[in-house]
Amino acid sequence: MKLWLSMTQLGLAGSIHALGRQSSHYISIPLPACDLMVQRSGEGVASPRSSVMAMLAHWRAVISAGDYTEPVWPETGAVAIAPAGGDDTFYKVLHRLATDEKECDKIGLVGWHLYNRHFALPHMLAALHRVA
Repeated sequence: MKLWLSMTQLGLAGSIHALGRQSSHYISIPLPACDLMVQRSGEGVASPRSSVMAMLAHWRAVISAGDYTEPVWPETGAVAIAPAGGDDTFYKVLHRLATDEKECDKIGLVGWHLYNRHFALPHMLAALHRVA
């Protein structure tokens, strides 16, 4: 029998709010109010995803379901990754992060450091200069 944990069972009902589709001009405004980004995509986490980069730049934790495209994600722990197709595991990790402020903040901090060391604008410009 498959165990399915709903937001109500996790005690998270009313705590999760979907922003829906946002203009790129305004997306940065609500991010400081977020504790955690849930990226429930089978494609997993990838550095080209601007939503992930925005959350890392704002010192916010990210949980992703699925695979990852670069080894930097599991190596650094900058993003909480739950296996694709593992709904039970995903919801357990989500519950842990949503209820453990220190763990959520720790992942956010690791992500922020990673962003500033590798993905911030000066690093991207330097990478473009090396290629050109």
